[in-house]
Amino acid sequence: MKNAINLENLFINDIRELYAYETITQEYLNKISDIIKYEPLNFLIKVYREDTELSKRRLDKIGNLRDFSLKNGNGNMFKNLFDEDFAKIENESDLVIRHISIISFIEKLINYKLAIYRMISVYSTILGFEKPVRLIEEIIEEKVKTFCEFLYLTEDMSDHLKSSGITQN
Repeated sequence: MKNAINLENLFINDIRELYAYETITQEYLNKISDIIKYEPLNFLIKVYREDTELSKRRLDKIGNLRDFSLKNGNGNMFKNLFDEDFAKIENESDLVIRHISIISFIEKLINYKLAIYRMISVYSTILGFEKPVRLIEEIIEEKVKTFCEFLYLTEDMSDHLKSSGITQN
């Protein structure tokens, strides 16, 4: 019984932190939108913003299903991890490098959160939380799909740069 209580506490704490991470991601995306000059990337940022909002709504549903508030997560670890990379993006003057850095940054954000979502799915399964498992799995599917879209954009940008004659010196 003690293990189940500890696992449920871990489940709740991780859900709260993920909610904070998604909120921080929205802040990053809003700032990124202001510095993008590449339309395909701008489009994907909008898609990711919608994906992030949908994730927050699903996390909120889980909080309601399990009767806990999501307001206690602070996301400090997440912010500390990504603020330095984001500052480099903001300070980059070369647009090509900035756009590539943005894609890399977003891929890191998604991968980091995916790992936590996968663990929460495991907690939910062990604890027998069927509805939260389904909601988490839906979030994971959306994140993977969004991640793949950014990978495709990376390939497109690479092809575009090669055809533009941009090469390494």
